[in-house]
Amino acid sequence: MNIHKEHPPESDDLLAPPEWSMEILQAQGQQIAVVKRKSKEMCRLSLCIPESDAEEARRLLADKARQWIRDYRSKRSSRGLPSSATATGPTRE
Repeated sequence: MNIHKEHPPESDDLLAPPEWSMEILQAQGQQIAVVKRKSKEMCRLSLCIPESDAEEARRLLADKARQWIRDYRSKRSSRGLPSSATATGPTRE
């Protein structure tokens, strides 16, 4: 899944790995993206944008989520950890 398939990124280099997903929540004028990896919540990103602009918020949040995932994976690999490892140890895939 590329985190919001209705608005795929410009390049395949920007795709998120298939174990990542994004759920959108709305609360008090905010659009919130819950970014998950293998159903485990990893982070939340939000925008203050009117509900009438929900589709634009989804697109923007998908871009932010893909960037966050790239940063997360990059930091793990720069520390010598595989991007599939968790803080407590490697995952079994």
